[in-house]
Amino acid sequence: REDKLDNNVEYGGLNWFEEFRRREARNLSLMRLPDSKYKIAISHIPFMSNDSMKSCFDIMPETYAVFGRAINRMAPDFMLCGHSHHFEYYPVGDEGCKFYHNYPVVGASRMNGEGFGCTGFILHTGRAEFVRIGSDGKEVERFTLPLRH
Repeated sequence: REDKLDNNVEYGGLNWFEEFRRREARNLSLMRLPDSKYKIAISHIPFMSNDSMKSCFDIMPETYAVFGRAINRMAPDFMLCGHSHHFEYYPVGDEGCKFYHNYPVVGASRMNGEGFGCTGFILHTGRAEFVRIGSDGKEVERFTLPLRH
């Protein structure tokens, strides 16, 4: 998602993702995952977040609700997201979110006047360890989440 609606004249008709999102929602609804040791969901935007999905980003809520229900059904251990440029964490069932999610969501990127930050993770038996790294390459934070699988 950019900072303008898909049909903005600046895109010259080239950035028209509404139909793509509808197809993606349909495909997610049909998807069945095999049992596996780890299940990780990755989404550029944390679509369940009120903070990320506001103003020009508050689009197609019914489609994103389908995304949410489909991913809830797949029951990932966690979801990793970017987009907001803030280190964030949304626990299971966070009442401040737009949509219910039965998995924790980790906002993994940060950008500020000092540069970029990122989040890495290490999968262990029964838990995932997250390490947030600042633009200076130093550890900012470390935390652990239990895994379902």
